Amino acid sequence: MVVMMNVGAERNLQFGDKPDRYVITTEKSKKGNRSGIRSWEYNDEKEMFIVLRKTGEVKYYANSEAFNSWTLVDLRELSNAGFHDQVKNPKCKIGVNFFNKLQQQARVNFRDMKLAESTIEEDAEVLDPATGKPYKIVKWLATKHTNTVPLLKELPDNTLKNFQFWMYDPISGQAVIVCDDSEYRFIDTRDLMCFGENDINLLAKSQIQSDPQYEVCAKSWTGAVAQFMNFKLWSGQRTRVETQLFGPYVGRNIPILPELQRKRKEQAKKQKRKQHDSGLTVLKFGDQPNYPTSYEQDRVVQALRRMSYEGGYPTVLKKLFPPYWRVLINIFLHCIAENKGGLDQLNKIQASALVALVNNWNYNFSAFIFDNMKKILENPKKKFFMLYPRFIWMILDAK
Repeated sequence: MVVMMNVGAERNLQFGDKPDRYVITTEKSKKGNRSGIRSWEYNDEKEMFIVLRKTGEVKYYANSEAFNSWTLVDLRELSNAGFHDQVKNPKCKIGVNFFNKLQQQARVNFRDMKLAESTIEEDAEVLDPATGKPYKIVKWLATKHTNTVPLLKELPDNTLKNFQFWMYDPISGQAVIVCDDSEYRFIDTRDLMCFGENDINLLAKSQIQSDPQYEVCAKSWTGAVAQFMNFKLWSGQRTRVETQLFGPYVGRNIPILPELQRKRKEQAKKQKRKQHDSGLTVLKFGDQPNYPTSYEQDRVVQALRRMSYEGGYPTVLKKLFPPYWRVLINIFLHCIAENKGGLDQLNKIQASALVALVNNWNYNFSAFIFDNMKKILENPKKKFFMLYPRFIWMILDAK
């Protein structure tokens, strides 16, 4: 879960000033991520290193020392991944210097860097069939990433007035927005909240370009834009955060908005009404009181033979049907029949119901269910067992 913090209402920052809005992650991971690295960068506005995993997860590191919590395997993979120096100040060499240091250390197997150690555990329940010994599992500890991430500075609305197109770059995993006179690159979907309302609307109306095989990755960006539209998360409005997107409110005097409270109550009522209606629909079989609940033996046997049944009658065994009919019979016995156990056979009444269901014959399923309920309650020898709670719920509601 992540939350957004607003520390100050005014936002008129110069380069190098600290942003006043943050995204704060509250979950604590005990395990490292071994999904691979797509790209990484240094952002001088956030003053952080940003690592994008191949799963789409974005992690932030406050300084180069934080990478001492990485293992040798992770650092080697980081040195081979694409690096992008996202700096506005050309004098800022923090990212480039660490990248060069990483390349030098990769040549000597990172002998001069402090490294974290992976752990090896044995799973006693899983044995290697070749040796008979427990499998060994290598585990990576969580890295020292930061949980407080500043958002980008807000840009004036209509910054994208000369917008041409936007695309997903599969090599870096970034979204690239191309205008006539500028280009914007983002590695984290939440950074799009730096744009104003008109710019967010423009991105929502424009199809993001991507290679077909990376369409799912590209849709994560259009999905983020849709959420920003829904909750009005653009520059000047970023304190209006709904819990679905960033979790609870955190910060100074940010109350839950009245419209959000009303929206939640309406959603709860719709969900409750939907659950109630689902209980009502179970009795809508479309049958009539004059429909039968059993058919003549000859007619039932003929219908069973057409279903390739190879057993006798009146006891009908499920295992003597072809596999595709066994699936249907299994569902029928679990959902409609009164059996507490013995789900491998059908009695005469159940066999009639089954062939009526398969051949679309007229059948009184309502009476079938009600008779089963009565039979269970009127039998003093059997332990009390109540069937069909949703049907009983509907009957009590009607009364």
